[in-house]
Amino acid sequence: MRPLYYKGTQGVLCVFDLTNRESFDHVFNWITEVKQNTGDVPLVLVGNKSDLPEREIPADEAGALAKKLGLYYMESSAKTGDGVADCFEILAALMFGIEPPAEIISAKSND
Repeated sequence: MRPLYYKGTQGVLCVFDLTNRESFDHVFNWITEVKQNTGDVPLVLVGNKSDLPEREIPADEAGALAKKLGLYYMESSAKTGDGVADCFEILAALMFGIEPPAEIISAKSND
């Protein structure tokens, strides 16, 4: 049933919970599934809940995985809104085939 949700996908935010190791451990599988069902669409890896102190995934670890997978990595907080718009701005730029704004990448990413 899940492959039906991918129909027409033009870009993907792959979001995991920074406070939940199991969530991060599934990222590779999610991205594999996305690519199998969408082909080569733009993807951005997003660590969410950056506002919480109970962080289990260090930024450098998530950034290293993103680099290995050839993805941009951002952190956000759905609760405070920090970084949310930037994630969508980067994805939109990638979907239009342009480089994301350098000021967002350098200020928010953890490559």
